[in-house]
Parts: sequence; structure tokens; C-alpha cells
Amino acid sequence: MLKKKNKFKIDKSGFRKDLKDYFKHYMFQYKKQISPFIIIEGNSIKRGTHTSDLKGLKKDTVIFHTWPGKYKSDVFVYTIEEMLDWIVISGESEFYHDRLRGKV
Repeated sequence: MLKKKNKFKIDKSGFRKDLKDYFKHYMFQYKKQISPFIIIEGNSIKRGTHTSDLKGLKKDTVIFHTWPGKYKSDVFVYTIEEMLDWIVISGESEFYHDRLRGKV
């Protein structure tokens, strides 16, 4: 019997996708995050609390994460591939890769 791989249909409308400031000023600034990552991989949902929890995930894994603000919070949605692309573009890939490894 073949197991069918179900993937959630994710409606990303209404979530923030402008990731530059989020990655630069929030996500990689803390090892342990103030709000958890919601990690959707295949047909499972997991919770992550450290940036290093994202290490080794498949590129098509979807991440939801809240950036808490003073007056409102924004929820960002992105894939691991988008995060890795940003790391390369940022020009500071060594720092960000160390953060993913939990070293910094």
C-alpha cells in the first residue's frame, strides 16, 4: 500500500512577505526567539523556539513567525529557500550560517 503524501494548502495572503527588514533586524538577532516559529513541513506542523531549529529543513518548508511590535505584531511567512537566498544576498553569510548552527 502506497502512502499518499498530503501537503497542506497554505493561503499566504494577509501575511507579510517583505522579508528584508525582518531577517536583518529581528530573526537573526536572537538565538532564542520571543515568539515561536511555526514550521510546516510536508503534512506536519512543528514548533521551533531557536533559530537553529530551522537548520536542516527542506527548502520548501514553510515558516510562520511573528515579529512583535509596540503597537501591533506582524506575522511573516517564508520558505527555507527564501531565507537561504537572503543569507547569500546579505553579504554576511558566515554570521547567519553560524546563527543557524547555534554558534553565535
